[in-house]
Amino acid sequence: MSRRGHYPKYQWHEIRAAYVEGHIVDEQRDAFARAWPTMEELATIYGPNHEVVRRRASAERWQDQREQFQLEVEQARRRALIDSRVQRAVSVDDRGLQAAEAGLALVTLRLTFLVNEQRGLQGQSLDARELAGLGLAAKRFVDVKAQILGQ
Repeated sequence: MSRRGHYPKYQWHEIRAAYVEGHIVDEQRDAFARAWPTMEELATIYGPNHEVVRRRASAERWQDQREQFQLEVEQARRRALIDSRVQRAVSVDDRGLQAAEAGLALVTLRLTFLVNEQRGLQGQSLDARELAGLGLAAKRFVDVKAQILGQ
């Protein structure tokens, strides 16, 4: 009830919320993009004279509340952006680790094949260039894993 004993004529909590929190423009494209209505626009939408809205807003410090809300929205937007970038970095790191492990597995498989082949070919030596290439590849895969893991 108001001071005069009547129910309030206007939905002031809705008007205040519309001014302080604005409204999301397009949640599909950007959940943080908001439109911030003017007091004149609120007066047109909700009915009271814009001077009445202005006086109430001033008395209840709506502008301060709006600025605080905008700060919170911006902080949430930044946290979401950071979280998104971290997730992408983790995904890239995971794929890099998988690739390095697959490369090491291929080197190991080839070395195993060459050793087994050598056992059947008594007296012949392994191809030094191929061994050097496999060793270099293995080192690079190990270096990639170490870099991804921060070692």
